[in-house]
Parts: sequence; C-alpha cells; structure tokens
Amino acid sequence: MKRLLFVSLSFCCGAGAALAQHGFGTGRLHDEAGDRVLSDDRGIYIHGQDCVSVAVATSDGFYQLRTVSNTATCNGQTWGVRRTLTLAFDTDGPMPPDLDLAPSDSDSSTESVPARFIVWKLFHKKATTTAVSILILTVDLASGGTTQDAAWEFVYQTQAVIVRNPDGSRSVSLTGDDAVVELLQYVPQAGRKVKPVSYGFFNLPFHLTAAPLP
Repeated sequence: MKRLLFVSLSFCCGAGAALAQHGFGTGRLHDEAGDRVLSDDRGIYIHGQDCVSVAVATSDGFYQLRTVSNTATCNGQTWGVRRTLTLAFDTDGPMPPDLDLAPSDSDSSTESVPARFIVWKLFHKKATTTAVSILILTVDLASGGTTQDAAWEFVYQTQAVIVRNPDGSRSVSLTGDDAVVELLQYVPQAGRKVKPVSYGFFNLPFHLTAAPLP
C-alpha cells in the first residue's frame, strides 16, 4: 500500500494571516450508511457560527473545516460546548488510542474530536481528485480547552474524486477499502522538531459537501 505523508503541509494553514486571504464557506458531513466521519449532531458547519471556521482558498482550491476557530474564546470551549467531528470506528477492527483525551470518555469506538478537516484542491478549477486529511487538535487536560496545534493526523491513502455540483458546491467521498487512513501522532523532539509516529491503519469512510458563502 502506498503511504502518503503530508507532514510538511499539515501545519501550513492554521489561522491568522494565512486564512485572511481565503473566502469562507460551509461544510456538511453526510451521515450516510457506512460513513464513519460524522457530524456532531448539530447540523451544518458554517463559518463564524458556534466558533466554527470554514476556509476556502479560491486560488489553489484549499478547503478547511475547522471545528474550533483559533481564538482565545473558542479555544477555551470545552467538551459539550465546542463543535467537533464524530469518528466512529469499526468495532471489528483495530481500536485507536484515545484521541481527544476527554476524562469521562470510556468508549474508544466513538470519538468526538476538535479537528481540522482538510481537502487540498477541492475548489481548484482543474483538479479532479484531491488529497484529504483530518488533524486532531491538541486538548489541554487541565482546562479541557484546545489549541491550534495538531496532536494526531488521519492521512487518507487514496485521493478522493471531486464532484462539481450544479449549485457551485463540491462533494468528496471515500468509501469501502478506498477509505483507509494512517493514524499519525506528532511527537515533539529536541529543537522543536516534530516526528510523526504511526499508530496503524483504520477505515474511515466519509462524504463531505462544501460550498463558499456568497
């Protein structure tokens, strides 16, 4: 199996000035039968609402659904308040380590995680496929809040096909064996370097529809 690592790209587009050049939009995860990357039961993710940040770069097609905007107020939100992605793992397969570190979380088969869902060329004029990854944001155990830093990343091993919808939105999905991800943990090293450590491969099908706001 070909392994794709986006280590150098994972932290390029976090917040602040980098997003100031982006248009903003919406994202909806379709909780269809078999999907394992789900919404948090609060409907569509809309930029600027409920501390969500959704960015679209029209120049290179970059798209990011960030469940926790990178502000002090939003990062300070804790479990049950902040928006999340829901990851439902196949209980017949391998179980991942605890991703969100919630003290009351005793079921590792379902994780509600603060995350950045990244699709690299979703709105690019000529792109027909795109790489996809999900960054799991670091949680402060003492406060329960989060930061802009990523502790984990799910890297999809297959590029997703881009579907251009009549209303101008774009859809991407990966199903079945195409939805295999490698789980990487980012471990700080001496000199502030970050080393990715693999925790194995998992199956996380998803279906996302995204659109820039007018």
